[in-house]
Amino acid sequence: MNSQIVHDFEEIIELTPDLDLLRGKSVLITGGHGMLLTHTTMSLCQYNTINADRPIRILLVVRNVDRAIHQLSQYGNVDSIEFIESDLLEPLHLAGEVNYIIHGAGHGHAKDFAKIADLITSNVIGTYNLLNLAKEKQTSVFLFMSSGAVYGDNENQEVVDETFVGRLDHNNLGNLYGESKRISEQMARVYQLKYGIQVKFMRPANIYGPSMKLDEDTRIFPSFIANIINKTPLYIRSDGLDRRSFCHVVDFTTGLFKVLFHGQNGESYNISNEDFYMTINELAGHFVLAFPGTEIVHLNTKCRTSFDKILLSSKKLRSLGWFPRIAIAEGIKRTVACYS
Repeated sequence: MNSQIVHDFEEIIELTPDLDLLRGKSVLITGGHGMLLTHTTMSLCQYNTINADRPIRILLVVRNVDRAIHQLSQYGNVDSIEFIESDLLEPLHLAGEVNYIIHGAGHGHAKDFAKIADLITSNVIGTYNLLNLAKEKQTSVFLFMSSGAVYGDNENQEVVDETFVGRLDHNNLGNLYGESKRISEQMARVYQLKYGIQVKFMRPANIYGPSMKLDEDTRIFPSFIANIINKTPLYIRSDGLDRRSFCHVVDFTTGLFKVLFHGQNGESYNISNEDFYMTINELAGHFVLAFPGTEIVHLNTKCRTSFDKILLSSKKLRSLGWFPRIAIAEGIKRTVACYS
């Protein structure tokens, strides 16, 4: 196992003393072997290795058990995970307590019309079935991984906090992902009010780290990581003036646990790293500084009059005592090291 990966998990545990509150408790995770939540799952596994006398019960809901075991085994020992095979389109019937639910499963942006129905059913019906499980089990906290896509068009407001409401054109099928996250949040709030379930929401910005699937993820950060590993130029398929903030998955995971234990019931929390809000060109420059000699190639330099830019303010999350620790240069090097 890569030593950098082990260091990541140990760092998360060291920065999250509240994990002791989970000893002897059950934590159900969906999407636990995906980009966002692999570090959450494996940090709990590492915690159990250290505290074998009274471990956390980890329940992982996956579509394919064999595939999930294969993916997670790259990061450490998965013996303390109880795998549950389900696409969440039917109610879950589980024995024993389910004290915490961390819901991060679901389809991302649909790339073709054939997957639109899957997006709606997975994201909405899946959330509905999990909320009913939380009601049945009297779950302590239901933590939902939402998205910055719920904000819609930020127009001229570049910095967006959790109260912002933007235009989300319901006539555009490309907005179904954001709509599915909006309705899932609202369903959870209904269950909070009607059944007393404690619900919390996270809205991540651009999260990066070693759990990115470089052969599938077409976003700019994993593309650059793949370029470095393959010793090819950094290809920028635009003028590079769009702006993004980039937050390492270790910082994301410590933020997730901060919300799980200390976030307010019914509240949403952005998570981003405002210190590393930059253009794509500036990001490429950081990669070149980290790996001198890397070439940058623009494949499309067509000039535009406006640029895609949105910065999710993490001020609310910082008020809970969280702050990001990993600088962009360190994050780039650590991520590349995990793929070496």
